[in-house]
Amino acid sequence: MAAWARYMHLTTIIVTACAAWSIWLILYHIGRLVLALLQPVRQRLSRRSAAQPPISILIPIQRLEADLTTTLGSVYNQDYPEFEVLICSNGKSAGTMAAIERIARAYPQVPTRFVTATEQSGINPKVNNLAPAIELASHDLLLIKDSNVQLAPGELASLAGAMAPGVGMACVIPVAIDPIGFAADIEQAFMSGHAATNVLAGATLGANIGYGKVMMFRRRDFRDAGGLKVISDTFGDDHALAKAFARNGLKTVYTTSEAWQSLNRKTFREIWNRQLRWMVIRRDEAGIVFFAEPFFGGAVAITMAAIGAAAISIPWWLAAALVAAAWILPEMLALALRGWPMAWRYPLAMLCRDAMTWPLWISAWGTKRVQWDGHAHALAGTVRPQDE
Repeated sequence: MAAWARYMHLTTIIVTACAAWSIWLILYHIGRLVLALLQPVRQRLSRRSAAQPPISILIPIQRLEADLTTTLGSVYNQDYPEFEVLICSNGKSAGTMAAIERIARAYPQVPTRFVTATEQSGINPKVNNLAPAIELASHDLLLIKDSNVQLAPGELASLAGAMAPGVGMACVIPVAIDPIGFAADIEQAFMSGHAATNVLAGATLGANIGYGKVMMFRRRDFRDAGGLKVISDTFGDDHALAKAFARNGLKTVYTTSEAWQSLNRKTFREIWNRQLRWMVIRRDEAGIVFFAEPFFGGAVAITMAAIGAAAISIPWWLAAALVAAAWILPEMLALALRGWPMAWRYPLAMLCRDAMTWPLWISAWGTKRVQWDGHAHALAGTVRPQDE
């Protein structure tokens, strides 16, 4: 009888703890969303630079994007006193470069140069493409922008204004638009609802987190922070660079707007490979975040609610449904308040996103190669493929 009493007491403790953890996760989830919404307010209150120095815009090219005319046009159409564009590639895609040259010719008022990388500086193909352009750029203020994101009008001025004294890097948060198919819906949930909100919440708290889709920094600060050697042997070049600047007392901040990335159609394999690469980046560049990540997701909150339902004497399925609603609705409201679009299947995409976190996390522990643009890339310290 005593053993049964101890068992029941232990069961009560476990059930109560699960219920409490589920409630705490909901509060955490809502809290991070509130912080993400407060990021524009915090940034507007921060010190800004009135200078508008000339900018060298470096655009690494990996492949021909479907909306390249729009994404490049968003650069060339910026209203800013002086800037140049450097298109960076490895020279292997003549068709892609020919298409870019045709786009560039429509903007003769903007100086454009094409820089071909002939050597590998490390394992990161994007950094390999950028390496010579960083040295060849005419101006000290550099902007690295991925070819698949669209800048908002006036973004150059906003980024330059964010480069106040004490700031080492200014970034623009990317937000996913135009998903086609359910796999792309899941990618939108990963990008907008998870990555973007987490990064902006961290920025509101003063964390130095890099996001490489759009990032501006001074070349002299880059060299002082260690230069190419800091970012060449990691796939998390943005995180590594933010940490390097922080070591020199320089902050990383975000503008108040966003860069749009059209997802178009994606396959589930593409989503898995991309998110696994990001998970590995967090493993290598943000260990604490990586270790904690799976325990703070919606799947855990819903599971804990189902287990802890007995603590408040309701059916497990009702507790799970209530927590699922408490997880989904605040995120959708936060995205709506930011003006970020969502597909109509977004609630289901959210649940699939959170369910994927655990298998991605487990896979990341032993991953030694990551997929990027259809190619396998070895991580630092492993044998590199010879056919890239």
